Amino acid sequence: MNRRLGLLVLLSLSVVVIAVPTAAADSQAGTISLEQELVLTPEPGEIEVVLRFGIPDAVTELSTRVPEGATVTETAGFEGANGKYEWTGTTGSPTLSYVVSANRPYDGGGGLMFVDAGEWALIERPKTAVRWRWIGGERVALDRTTRTDSGVAGERSAFLGDHAIDARAAGGETITLVIPAASSPAESPDAVHAALEDATDLRVGGRNDRMFVVVAPSDERWALRGLQFGSSDAWVREDSRLDDPDNVWVHEYVHSRQKFETDEEVRWFREGSAAYYAALLTYERGDVGFETFHDRLARGERSPHADDVLADPATWTRGPNYHKGALVAADLDRRIRLATDGERDLQDVFRAMNEHEDRVTQAAFLEFVEEAGGPEVREVARTYTETRDGPAMWNERTHHEAFDLTAPRVEYRLADDPAAYRVSGPYRERPLDEFVLVPGERLETTAAAENVGDAPGEYTATVAVDERRPVGNDRTALGGATVERIAEGRLDPGERDEIAVTHAFEEPGTYVLSVDGASVEVRVVEPAEPTVTALESDSTAVAPGETVTLVATVENDAAVPGRADLELVGDGIQENEHVRLDAGETATVEFTTRLESPGEHELRVGGRSTTVRVEPAVASSLPGFGVPVAIAAFVLLVFSAAPRRSRVRR
Repeated sequence: MNRRLGLLVLLSLSVVVIAVPTAAADSQAGTISLEQELVLTPEPGEIEVVLRFGIPDAVTELSTRVPEGATVTETAGFEGANGKYEWTGTTGSPTLSYVVSANRPYDGGGGLMFVDAGEWALIERPKTAVRWRWIGGERVALDRTTRTDSGVAGERSAFLGDHAIDARAAGGETITLVIPAASSPAESPDAVHAALEDATDLRVGGRNDRMFVVVAPSDERWALRGLQFGSSDAWVREDSRLDDPDNVWVHEYVHSRQKFETDEEVRWFREGSAAYYAALLTYERGDVGFETFHDRLARGERSPHADDVLADPATWTRGPNYHKGALVAADLDRRIRLATDGERDLQDVFRAMNEHEDRVTQAAFLEFVEEAGGPEVREVARTYTETRDGPAMWNERTHHEAFDLTAPRVEYRLADDPAAYRVSGPYRERPLDEFVLVPGERLETTAAAENVGDAPGEYTATVAVDERRPVGNDRTALGGATVERIAEGRLDPGERDEIAVTHAFEEPGTYVLSVDGASVEVRVVEPAEPTVTALESDSTAVAPGETVTLVATVENDAAVPGRADLELVGDGIQENEHVRLDAGETATVEFTTRLESPGEHELRVGGRSTTVRVEPAVASSLPGFGVPVAIAAFVLLVFSAAPRRSRVRR
């Protein structure tokens, strides 16, 4: 038997696969379960973490590491030291508990980014590295979950302590506010959700399926007013207000839409764009007046921020990316709008950065600016980022000239009725009954792109397919997305285009297929296993060497398509046939085989059997001759013995 050894290494919350020593297998032998429980302790500043594993039989070795500085308090089925613990193999459900500091210092200065106050804790979820080996050709996967007794976990963070949850859908996302009992928010959940719902209208791509936001209780140790963490987690201090041009709620939301990576020359854009859009959206909502909006952006005109070069962080003194960066972002937005009569703006640059597969360099950034606003705006962008020069903030009349232009606004829609989607592949070619597929099937539909604005404009439609994965507390997060540009066009106000959308799913999982924010959830499951319900033969008795045809009736009574690999088995017989069936479909499969030896032959297919008898050959009546020759000789003798009659011709 061919035995292959697999090795898998997991670091942090992402997976790194190392194949040793042969190519990775396609199928799966089992899944290691890892539950991480987070527990408050009586001692402020530290939490307890309990790791509970479930290990399948195929695994031969497993080890885990605890974070640096952690103190292991209890193990069952593990032994080790210095942070590394090996599974002893004595139990399939080993556990390990440790205590670790939850307070995390802010790298940019004094204060903390995460705090354990004793009665509550707002923490970064501890990282758990796992390494294992298994025997066999099929891979072994890892399934992580996180739970808390009195808290809630996000993708990369968690709150421990008494709390309430207010989750609402907005713009294709579900925004979950976690409101600790220890906090006294300056803004109501209704007001916060309304502001964030408006922010979801940003046409910049990078949309999340879910966002997890904690209203952080007051603590003098906080280094920041808010923090966006991981892909879609954030916290905002309870005293943060919406009538502030530095609107922290919107600022951290904008960060959650920034899926790009930049080199040092473009680093300023991350904070600059978040600060700018926080101020702009707050002004456009009417929560601050123009004078307040003006004064916030005008900070970028003044020293020391104005003297720094945005593309050269070595020149930075006191956060010019928040101030001069916000003013430069605003000025580029204004110039792009004027150059295109309102058809394009800075969001087109932002979206191009999100769609860029590599790190955004200064050359790429300038190219995106030119694509949006033309060569003159590109030159302004180069000057304002590569030199000490910068823009001056404009007055209210100038603002209205640029920002009150009529503008296109393209909205995308996907049908929520499965019947509007067609599935094709080896199992079926028809409309869907529900959003459930099997690997190897392709989903096809059309999306609607409609210009609901008041000016003609261009659009670029992209389709994204993200895989959901569990992160604990009945929540899911999205893994890496596959993004593809599928259509471009120009629409007059009220005009609508139909865009073909198609995607093939190759692996089981739960996926979100979206077209610029409009989305549907698709489950991809393993094919069902049809059953053989009858087996019939075209003959119950045959002569030696004669062929017999067997017909197997195969039924798939599952709600999803199925695949059957059928095997005809008998005395010295082994033949294979393959059949694929739609949900609820019945088919017949024929096997033709030759039976040689006399006697009863039991033939089996998929748990069903039938018997065919092979008749022995009839003995010859004349020595040395077979049955046909003997019969012919007998007839000849009869005719030879009969009297002859003469015939007379007349």
